[in-house]
Amino acid sequence: MTNIHKQVQANISADRAIQKDLERNLINVRALARYLQKKGVDGTIDSIISAIRRFEKDKLNLNQETNLQKCLSSMIVSTKSNILSIELKDAEFKTICEDFIGSNILKKNTRLIKAKESVTIFLNQKEFDNKKKLFAPKNVLKTRENLAEIRIIFPEQSDQVIGLLARIGMELSLENVSIEGIIETMPEILLYVKEKDLILAHKAVMSLSHIE
Repeated sequence: MTNIHKQVQANISADRAIQKDLERNLINVRALARYLQKKGVDGTIDSIISAIRRFEKDKLNLNQETNLQKCLSSMIVSTKSNILSIELKDAEFKTICEDFIGSNILKKNTRLIKAKESVTIFLNQKEFDNKKKLFAPKNVLKTRENLAEIRIIFPEQSDQVIGLLARIGMELSLENVSIEGIIETMPEILLYVKEKDLILAHKAVMSLSHIE
């Protein structure tokens, strides 16, 4: 931080009235820059304005980080292993809907992601042989075995927290864990990873609740 930034930060931090006016957008930044210049901040009007903007951005980032940490520290995490995913052609979505309102073969222990041209379902690997009979073999695009599910439940209003998914993804990437699938219906997130990575993934997610 340059000397001008330090001077501006010191002056604004010492004046709660100015802080409140900045927060409410009730103050003209150029006028504030002239005021600070008169108070002894050594710099041009434009450089002081730049420092004021920097102060506002730093404070916003600090508030965002505080909200993020509060959300992460309150999350509830559970895991489930022995998961399999099936990627299907979109034509099978009708089959899935009919099953949900009919025989309910899929409904129990099944998660679903609907994309434009495909449908992916996650289910218990032990139930695969019974449930795959619903689908025409030609419509099965891909299956992935030996997956695990990480279920994360956040506090209410967590959908307003900026950077939540990004922080979780970054922490998993640091452990070299690939996300095989994700279902997000805030305040709940379901992450799917390789079963062999479950311990590392769980440790990475839980570490976020203890960061100071």
